[in-house]
Amino acid sequence: MVRAKVNCTSKQGNEVKFTTVYETADQRGADPENVRFTQATPWGEIRMGIDNPAAMERFEVGRQYYVDFTPVG
Repeated sequence: MVRAKVNCTSKQGNEVKFTTVYETADQRGADPENVRFTQATPWGEIRMGIDNPAAMERFEVGRQYYVDFTPVG
């Protein structure tokens, strides 16, 4: 399994966008966990369309989430 940490950056209609956490140790006030994630996991963006209103409500812009990538089977 690979775990990434992402920021929810926007919600529009039924679309939610995330970017991976990026903090380096030399940044003032850097969160040690965020520095570890920056060094150890993938970087990039995730864009999801969500048709379930209850699921959509679970995401807040500005909040951080973990995303786990686990092989199927």
